[in-house]
Amino acid sequence: MLQSVIFDMDGVIVDSEQMHADANAIALVPYGLTMPAEYYLSYAGTSKYRMMEILIEKHHLNATADELCRAADRENDVIFERDGFREVPGVVNLIKMLSNEGISLAIASSSPYEDIYKITDYFDIRKYFDVMVSGFNGDINPKPAPDIYNLALKKLGFTPEASIAIEDTDTGLLAAHRALLTCIGYRNPLSGNQTLEIADAILEDYSNADINYFKSLVNKA
Repeated sequence: MLQSVIFDMDGVIVDSEQMHADANAIALVPYGLTMPAEYYLSYAGTSKYRMMEILIEKHHLNATADELCRAADRENDVIFERDGFREVPGVVNLIKMLSNEGISLAIASSSPYEDIYKITDYFDIRKYFDVMVSGFNGDINPKPAPDIYNLALKKLGFTPEASIAIEDTDTGLLAAHRALLTCIGYRNPLSGNQTLEIADAILEDYSNADINYFKSLVNKA
């Protein structure tokens, strides 16, 4: 029986993967890394902090991960103030529908809590989520480790068998899969080159997913 749905955020609720990539491309130039925004899309699903650690090691950057994260956050704020956030089409209606059906909802995101709160408030959907978990601050192992989903399930009080995760990246799907969750891969064209091959189901349009769609996935698991 379906009891909870756990959402990733970037690329699943908000179309922000391109915004983050654009911000990174601008922010890291002063540190000696001149790469197009598309380069950063390959890290979609990886926490920002972990991505910066990888970039520092790979490109021998003379900076800390904290410093690079702050630089990227400043550029993200500039883009947000200029353009606002874009909802992934249909996701707000989907969230409201699931909540109205009595399904408990959670967010399990690699973004910091500040971003989670800002985005859910922007779309006026924070009230629909029972649990919000961030994997940003290093307290838990980042995706693709299952820790963030295990923590969300613990806070929700439900088993993996009664829950579904929605992810737009292979890294996120692997985390959900390792937590023994039924996984929906949302195919977002703005999330880079993702195969979604380990998803239990692939969704390209949220308007095609009613409550029976979600219940049927749990029943098959």
